[in-house]
Amino acid sequence: MIPKAWLSAALAVVFCVATLHPAHAQREMGTFFGIAGEMIRLGVQNDQIKRQQSQQAQQQRAAEDAQRAAQQAAEFEFYSRAQAALKSLGYYDMTVDGATGPGTRAAIAGYQEAFRLSGVFGEQALYQLEWFASEGWRSLAEMEAAEAGGFSSRDDFARASEAGFLNADHYAAAAAQGFDDAAEYDAFVVSGAPDKSSFEAAQRQLAAANAAIDACLAATQAKDWGAALAPCYAAAKAKSGDVGAQLALEAVLGGAQTALVQDQAELAEKS
Repeated sequence: MIPKAWLSAALAVVFCVATLHPAHAQREMGTFFGIAGEMIRLGVQNDQIKRQQSQQAQQQRAAEDAQRAAQQAAEFEFYSRAQAALKSLGYYDMTVDGATGPGTRAAIAGYQEAFRLSGVFGEQALYQLEWFASEGWRSLAEMEAAEAGGFSSRDDFARASEAGFLNADHYAAAAAQGFDDAAEYDAFVVSGAPDKSSFEAAQRQLAAANAAIDACLAATQAKDWGAALAPCYAAAKAKSGDVGAQLALEAVLGGAQTALVQDQAELAEKS
């Protein structure tokens, strides 16, 4: 495109040359048109350069915008994954939003401290975090304790620890017999019962005997011999080798016998 200023100047020159002598005018016109043609060529070339520069600038801005968008998307995905993994391990309790706010930074710091890690939290660190999250490990100390106890699974380690088992062998032996509580399993081992059902039957009998003893003692202390007879007999029968149960039964029988004699005497006096 030819600038308007150049066109105005060209028209002015043509007008001036037209007033000259024909021979001079022809010569001057040739010179003028040569200059004008060069001016037009330079103008067109200059416009092309400007258009190219404008297009290049637009392409550069578009490329930079696309790069920023890609970087923001990658950052959003990176921190969303980190927040999700940290949340599953209990280090992050906020919304998973992909933002790098103080809550996310504090969660990363707490996680790194628990696993004795340092350095920049980059892609490799994220992969490691996600592995810990998939396995469920909460800290390096927990992993070390599990390894020392012979556990390879965090779930087994957590269940065993909560139930009071000492190590993986202890836990596995109890599980093989159907027990999920260490104290109950240890009582089963001490009892010498052949299996869990036999042990539980014996435990029920023991509980019933203890309840009978409690009822026997309460009725004996109240000297309610009639109420004491049944539980004291049941206690003595359930614990035939228990001297205390046998003595309690004898005391109840003696008390009941004395009470019967007294009742008979009172009845005779009234009659």
